[in-house]
Amino acid sequence: HKAFEDSKKGKKVLYLCYNVLLSKKIKEENFDEFEVFGIYEFAENYLKMFDKEKYDEFQETGDYDEMISRYLEIVKDNLEVKYDTILIDEAQDFKKEWIDSINYIQSKEGSLCIFYDEAQMLYEKYGIKDISYLKVGTKYTLKRNMRNTDEICLSSLNIAGIDKNNVILSGINGLKPQVVYADNSLKIEEKIKDILSNLK
Repeated sequence: HKAFEDSKKGKKVLYLCYNVLLSKKIKEENFDEFEVFGIYEFAENYLKMFDKEKYDEFQETGDYDEMISRYLEIVKDNLEVKYDTILIDEAQDFKKEWIDSINYIQSKEGSLCIFYDEAQMLYEKYGIKDISYLKVGTKYTLKRNMRNTDEICLSSLNIAGIDKNNVILSGINGLKPQVVYADNSLKIEEKIKDILSNLK
């Protein structure tokens, strides 16, 4: 909502997230009102504009770590790309240096909105455990479950060890989900295959 409102006011707006599928979905729904990128896509686009040699190199190697490292180096000298409003979604999956780089693309009087959910830290590739660097400015906690049935929500809260009294349920009912535990990814795969074969 804020992205659309600020865009209508003539502000330059950037929506950043981690998940590529989410960025594609938001792009489809925003009618080109504001810019939408996954963090890697944004870094790649930035290199395309300001370091063509490294951009071309990335097109050949596909080395995302090298590409984003170069972005983090050169964005510090940025004077051209500035946004009035920046929204970061899925920020629990952003490394601290990615968040820090936002300072270089935000206009002097710009606003930054960071959305994150500690219970949805899905990408542990970077070993991110401490996300205290996200807890800046005024904090609003959203407590209403908007995405799932009450049964899925309550099961998820139980697994995550979150008090159900901290969440407002949607009131939408469905089947109680089956919770499956496994020691490693291979066992998870085996259990999923068993469940799927029993559906036939």
